This record gives sequence, C-alpha cells and structure tokens, in this order.
Amino acid sequence: LVVSLEKKMSEAGKGKTGAPFVPPRPARGGSRSTQPASFNSSYNLNSQETEDQNEWYGEDNENEENGSWGSKNQQESQYFDSYSHMGIHEEMLKDFVRTNAYQQAILQNSDQFRQKVVLDVGCGTSILSIFCVRAGAKKVYAIDASDIADVAKKIVEANHLSDKIVIYKGKLEEIELPEKVDIIVSEWMGYFLLYEAMLKTVLYARDKWLKPNGLLLPSLARMYIGLYCDDEYVNSKIDFWKNVYGVDMSPMIPMAKQYAFYPSTAVDTIKGEALISESVLVKSLDCVNVLEDQLETFRAPFNFRVFRTCNWQGFVGWFDVEFPGKGQTPTSGPIVLSTAPGLPYTHWHQTLFVFNEPISVKKNDTITGNITIQHHPQAPRHLTIIIEFMHNGNSYTRLFDF
Repeated sequence: LVVSLEKKMSEAGKGKTGAPFVPPRPARGGSRSTQPASFNSSYNLNSQETEDQNEWYGEDNENEENGSWGSKNQQESQYFDSYSHMGIHEEMLKDFVRTNAYQQAILQNSDQFRQKVVLDVGCGTSILSIFCVRAGAKKVYAIDASDIADVAKKIVEANHLSDKIVIYKGKLEEIELPEKVDIIVSEWMGYFLLYEAMLKTVLYARDKWLKPNGLLLPSLARMYIGLYCDDEYVNSKIDFWKNVYGVDMSPMIPMAKQYAFYPSTAVDTIKGEALISESVLVKSLDCVNVLEDQLETFRAPFNFRVFRTCNWQGFVGWFDVEFPGKGQTPTSGPIVLSTAPGLPYTHWHQTLFVFNEPISVKKNDTITGNITIQHHPQAPRHLTIIIEFMHNGNSYTRLFDF
C-alpha cells in the first residue's frame, strides 16, 4: 500500500473532518497505487471498529490545534489500536528475515542472557520475550500498550512461562518496573527506520531502566538512500495500454503516466537491478548513546554517480540494524538485519520517494545535494523528508510527507 502525501490523503479516505488516515505498520504492503493508505483487508474491521475509526477522525475541538491530523491524543490512540489487530502480528512473525535475525541474535548469545533481567519494549505477541527465556534469562518484563498484550499473556501461559515473563499492558512511560534490567530488546523499526518514532520510547526505557553497561538489541541502526529506475514497473503500467486484447487504448497512456509518477512516498519492494547508483549512508545511530533530540532533525549530503542511462524515477530509502555479540558462527561478524533492495524480502520493503515526472539521466551523470529528515510537526510519528539536489546545472527541491 502507498503511504501517501497529504494531497492524496485529502482527496480520498477522509473521515468526518477530512483527517488523513495513515496507519502505522498495517500499511505495509507491496504495491504502488494511488489509493490512500488504509487498514489491510486482513484486519476484518467490524462495524464497531469502523465507528471507532470515524470517532478518531471525529468532531473534536482538539483537531484544530493539529490541523487535519487530529490531536496528538487521537493519533496515539489510533496508533496503539492498530497493533491490537491480528494481521500485523501475523505479517511480522511470517517475516523470516526479521524474526530469524532476532532469534539468532538472542540464542547465539545465550551467555549474555543467562540469569539476566530483560525488558521487551513493544512486546506484541511476546515472541522475543520467549526467545530471551530460551536463551537463559531469569526474568523478562514485556510491555505493550495495545490490546495484543492480553493475548501475549495467554501465549505466555500456554507455554508455561508465567514464572519467567511478566506482561504489562500500558505505555512504557507510565509503568514502574520492580527493578533495573540488564538487557533491552525491542523491534522498534518503522518504514525508512524512523517512521512511527518508536525509538524514542526505547531511549526512554534505556535512560530509566537499563543498568550501566547494559545491552540494547539492536545496538546500531543505519539509514541509506540511492537512486532508482524501475523500468519493469513503468512498462507494466504504460505499455499495457498500447494493446489491450487487440484494442488500441493508447489514449489512456497520459493518465497512466500520471498514475505511475504521482509524487508520493510509496512502500514497495524493488529489485537490486533497479538501483542506478551506489548507496549513501544518511544516518548511523548508536542506540546505546544517541539522544532523543538528535532524532528530531538531521541533514546529510549526497553525491551520486549514475550507473546507466534511463529515466530516473526517484530516490529509494532503506535501513539495516546490527545486533551486539556473536554471529551465527564463531568466525562470522555480528548479525545484521537489512532491508536493502535485492536482498531477501522483509515486511518493511523499501521506501520510494517518487517524482511527479521522471528525469532523464545518462551513465556517469552526477547527482549532488542534501536530504533533510525530520518528524512531522503536527504528527510526531510521521516524517517529513526534504530532498534538494542538482543535475546538469538544474536545481530541484522535493518534499515528501508520510
């Protein structure tokens, strides 16, 4: 599904007050379309939930302070409610790259977990907590603010681990633990790493509950961008109209081009060969030491050399995270979970920053500029991306909200 720009969101998918409805991870899908983001069909929203969704948009005076996004309290309520549904947890657990990376990072380093106290931030179904116990943890405090915490407690009971894992339902900032912890584990990453802003909660937990020299899993996170040209996608959307069951529908092509190149931020998987440049590291985060205010706004320069002549369609962003300790073998490096193009599928896909019109580039052309990333002032779990660049003496500025 597309995580759309404000213009697109204002044209469709409105509630009573026209608020844009952009859910967190349930929006993760794999198709670029011009449809507004919405709950995945697997969530089976019933009539009561639809009423609740409309209430989120609803006629609340607090909306005025945050424009069409709704009040921060409403945004938080909708955010946590989205994790109460089964579909997103099924999607995350079936993501082998994600779940296996955490499992290996924990079990391959059982010496670090043995007889230790662990905090699982945003525990979901409690799968990471159970991995920690299997690695030897003596106690795990698992926290989730959504209704999935009620199910997690039953999962813990079904696996006879109630003496080892304690489930807390509520916001971490409002919960008091009985003791400090040796390790914090959390799967906090969103689209392009920082969408959802869950890292801030992990840092709060680090500062309040982690013992000196304690461990954070993951410990490092890195954001990257590159240039992409997905000819296969474009051809499937445009050339199709040249011959439709023997009918010339080429008059549809201008509309199809608008569809294919609507300026937006899209979440989709692209092949490695769609990259037309090397990657540039935008930000490296040492999760043990980074401060919250360092996440609010940052800027990074880039200098790309184009690999091949094509119609350049936009920028693509992705991330990886690294876990402390040993890898899968004594001689391998640390375990890294990567969402890069061309690597095995993850439910994060990649984040595409699509131009409204492709730009013609030639092999060995240079693209120089800066990318600025900041949390949206009216919707703190969302991002505003500003990309300024130059090509062949022409300067461009592109803004993306998602």
